[in-house]
Amino acid sequence: LQKVGSESLLTFIVEEHAQTIALILSHLPAARAAEVLGALPSNKQLDVIRRIATMEQTSPEVIADVERSLQS
Repeated sequence: LQKVGSESLLTFIVEEHAQTIALILSHLPAARAAEVLGALPSNKQLDVIRRIATMEQTSPEVIADVERSLQS
């Protein structure tokens, strides 16, 4: 995620489920996550923000699956 530009990252995640986007953004530096979040459609922004606020611990396996999907 650190190697991909914000616009490219947005292209990859914009159609993802809000929970997946929340997981991805939670692993970015705050300024970068805010930039990507701000570029999402407004209706999706609110859903992603809610998911981040209520997110609990995520298993390493789930994170690895998301990472593999983004890499491919």
